[in-house]
Amino acid sequence: MAVKKKRSAPAAKAVKAAKGSALSPELESVRAFSDFMKENGISELEFKTGDRHIRLRRGSDGAPAASASLPTYVNGAAPAASKVDALPEPRKNLHVVTSPFVGTFYKAAGPNQDPFVQTGQMVSTGDALCIVEAMKLMNEIESDCKGRIVGCLVENGTPVEFGEPLFEIEKA
Repeated sequence: MAVKKKRSAPAAKAVKAAKGSALSPELESVRAFSDFMKENGISELEFKTGDRHIRLRRGSDGAPAASASLPTYVNGAAPAASKVDALPEPRKNLHVVTSPFVGTFYKAAGPNQDPFVQTGQMVSTGDALCIVEAMKLMNEIESDCKGRIVGCLVENGTPVEFGEPLFEIEKA
């Protein structure tokens, strides 16, 4: 009898998107290294060969420590010259705000209200960024640094896990 693992919402979307379309060799390599790390309890791995350089890091709970921006391909086909090391290097002044608990992510206080923050907006320490509903309690998530919102990493109304990245803030 086969046992299926339950995936988080973002992981399930990624698997659905990958089915029926071949992943590029670079993404297959990243997936293989990630599986190897998980199976062997490795938290960080760096691999260099020829002109390729891959660096992966996992959080203490096995979840990715930070999100990576992958290139978007037209018609699902990767360009021939695409390389994993062509991905942008993480910026040193980039701070990731994570969810402090499991719940449902909301960008605004109500359905007809403006979002707390938008991409490009400056925030200060203590400014409300979003709400995570947990056990029928609405918990405001505040910025823990001063800077500019670079991106919101979660869709409104979706479930989030403990430690899941919510926002990227470029520190001022």
